[in-house]
Amino acid sequence: MPNPKSGTLDLGGGASPLASSRLAAWMHWNRPTTRIGSGICALATRFLAWRAQQATLRLLRSLDAATLRDLGLTDIESEVRGDPSDRLRGYDANWRRERHQHRVRSATALHAQN
Repeated sequence: MPNPKSGTLDLGGGASPLASSRLAAWMHWNRPTTRIGSGICALATRFLAWRAQQATLRLLRSLDAATLRDLGLTDIESEVRGDPSDRLRGYDANWRRERHQHRVRSATALHAQN
């Protein structure tokens, strides 16, 4: 008798297409060369973005004040890099309490598993 859901768990003709695509994606990601390559690509992208910022800063600093005013630029650094407050982390006075609660939850979950 044929399986009514012949595409899902019928392993007679091989794994289902969904399972094989997930397995292929997992195997592709878990290759060390893929992780190293994506890390190098991310570093190269960050480096090239930094170089572009430096070139833009150099170009804008070479302009006189009248030209910058005509362009509507007052602070070159903020225009190129963005608002400095976006890059700063604020101080969280409760960080110790949250960290302690996380440790307690982890220990409780570990104890419940055993």
